[in-house]
Amino acid sequence: MPDPAYVRDAFARIADRYVLTNHVLSCGVDLWWRRIVTSRIVAWQPARLLDVASGTGDLALAIQRSCPDCEVIASDFCAEMLVQPPDAASLTRSSPTPSPSPSPTPASTRSASPSACATWPTTRLPCAK
Repeated sequence: MPDPAYVRDAFARIADRYVLTNHVLSCGVDLWWRRIVTSRIVAWQPARLLDVASGTGDLALAIQRSCPDCEVIASDFCAEMLVQPPDAASLTRSSPTPSPSPSPTPASTRSASPSACATWPTTRLPCAK
């Protein structure tokens, strides 16, 4: 089994280019998959949703856009991934303390957890209004 710290560090090193890398390596299948998952979740009309291993939050944001009344929480074991959300201006996030880099949004709140898991709640996005 791989060392968790090694895996987390590997994702931290590629966090700033993860989205593009994912699109290229999957030949766009990640975009199709996200649409399918989001459409299924919309049918459930959830009040709350936790996206575990959210990475940069692409899926969480897609769900929030499609379900504006749903409270969507994105969670990842690598805080650096959540510092790279696709629409950083639209998010309020919290990450483990200390933060790997300054938060792009001054309103960010920070909290530590024993598992070093980072989370951020998505806010109401402009497209969801």
